Amino acid sequence: MALQVLQGWRADVEAIFDRIFETAESLTGEISMPRICSSQRHRTNIPATTAKDYYRATTMIPFLDNIISQFQERFSDHRSTAFLLAGLIPILVEKYNFNNLKPALDFYKAFISEGQAVLEGEYDRWRFKWISVPLSSRPSNALDAFLACDVVFFPCISSLLQIFATLPVTSATAERSFSALKYLKNYHRTTMNEERLNGLALMFIHRDVEISVDRVIDKFCRKNRNVTFC
Repeated sequence: MALQVLQGWRADVEAIFDRIFETAESLTGEISMPRICSSQRHRTNIPATTAKDYYRATTMIPFLDNIISQFQERFSDHRSTAFLLAGLIPILVEKYNFNNLKPALDFYKAFISEGQAVLEGEYDRWRFKWISVPLSSRPSNALDAFLACDVVFFPCISSLLQIFATLPVTSATAERSFSALKYLKNYHRTTMNEERLNGLALMFIHRDVEISVDRVIDKFCRKNRNVTFC
């Protein structure tokens, strides 16, 4: 629905931007556009006769085009189909049934060795297992659901949850490593090797994990090192 609204704005961008521009002028006063010259290199140099035309072409249209393209890329048919696997998350099992999951199961059938009848029976057992558990005690995301899934009793569900947990559209866990890099790999640490970077990243991401100093010392002492301690 949001994508359809944005596409409607893009189709009628002149009328939409006219209202926005009039509101902006009523709040800030007259809006002027930058000076335009033929050799401009530091900003968009789109020919325009009025400030309204200039900002519509340089701001509103590129903004809408970018947002629409991001929506289409992030919520493509593949991702929409994959998102149906949310029905496997224990906190949501009561809102889904096996028929809701069929498009996603057909899409990922290459990763499931058993047939549909076996998978349907496994899903019924998985759903029945979590219905009797209070909502507050059920896993609420793909990663926790995967960790709580017994691969022996639910091999197909485990495989599907593993796929679901690794999709960027369903989990922000994979994005945390990229967010951590901007704090760790700065221009003061350009010579850092991969092993040190991985260690710092794990310490930064999992900083809530308590580290036992005694265990660290024991592990260090067990290694064969030619180190003389005073």
